[in-house]
Amino acid sequence: MIVKGNWKIADGALVGTERPKDKQAAVIRHQAETGNAVYEFKFMLSEKTQFFEFGFDEADTQVTNDKSLFSLRITPTAWFLVKHPKENATEVSDQQVIAKQKKTFAADRWYGARITTWGPYVTAKIDNRSTITGSAQTFATTKPTIEFRGRGGPVEIDDIQVWTQR
Repeated sequence: MIVKGNWKIADGALVGTERPKDKQAAVIRHQAETGNAVYEFKFMLSEKTQFFEFGFDEADTQVTNDKSLFSLRITPTAWFLVKHPKENATEVSDQQVIAKQKKTFAADRWYGARITTWGPYVTAKIDNRSTITGSAQTFATTKPTIEFRGRGGPVEIDDIQVWTQR
């Protein structure tokens, strides 16, 4: 489901672009309940991309005070694991950076991302080389909605795969 921005399929990849009038990142969601899982996809930033995120959003029926989700945020110069603020938080600055690593992400180049969640633990890899890890007890929750976000110029996403624990 497209929430914000413009999303289309081009050359077999999902392409998301922020609409300037929205003044918010382009957002697309897919309802897929996961817990312990592996999420894998390819992504490509453009020259105008400010950030790209893969993360989760809570279903309205699952909002609780003791659980929170996270995102993998990628900018042209670094990548982060970011803990989402509670529902009553008002600013993006309320997000807590769990892990951060400086890394240059060139525009117009495909990268492979693999995120593994197991209880409160998260491991993210880029091109099976760079790794960041983090944990928070609040991550050990069902993740009802997968979400991609892009700010600035177009972001391309391809080969999305999800494996869950049975």
